[in-house]
Order: sequence, then structure tokens, then C-alpha cells
Amino acid sequence: GSRILALNCDLKLPNPVRPLNWPVLKDIYPGLFADIGHVWDSAWPSVSDLDVSAGPVLTWEAWDWLDYFFNMRTVHIDFPVWINHPAHGKPNLDFRWLIRIDFDALE
Repeated sequence: GSRILALNCDLKLPNPVRPLNWPVLKDIYPGLFADIGHVWDSAWPSVSDLDVSAGPVLTWEAWDWLDYFFNMRTVHIDFPVWINHPAHGKPNLDFRWLIRIDFDALE
């Protein structure tokens, strides 16, 4: 398609082990996310056409050297346990995961 609509909402929660100052684990935050999107060519999509997913997320705020060399800001491990349009024959509620990385390409 030549048109894209995308909305991502993340709710970052406090890290319960941060006070322990454990390496790596102190920089990971639990949270929740919801995504809405669609790709199309012609007429504006109806609400039922939108693809929606939601679930928990783990967010790692990258170390300074990764930001310095690669402009890598955060790494997210999303668990979209609910999606409204699953693949044929798959359930809406299921264990799934994906990794997304935020880069700052403008610097």
C-alpha cells in the first residue's frame, strides 16, 4: 500500500529491582503497550480494517556507548498477547513476541 496509519502507546511502569542496582536489570522497565495501524491504497479504511494489538512490554534503555556509536536509544521486547486480526486459524489471545529497536537517525 501507499498509505500508512500507525499509532503506538506505551505505559512504562517502575522497575521493581532498580533499587538493588543489578547490572542490566536496573535498566529494564516493565510496561504495557497498544498498537493500532493499517496499510492501504485507496479509500480511507473503516475502523474494522484497523489492525490492533496489545500486551506487556519490557523496555531496556540502552547504555551510553550504544547510543554514542549507533544512536540506539531503547530496545523493546513486545508480547502482543492479543491481536484483533490473527493469521487464519490462529487465536486472538496467544503468546507472541517481537523485538523493536529505537534509533535516532537524525543526529
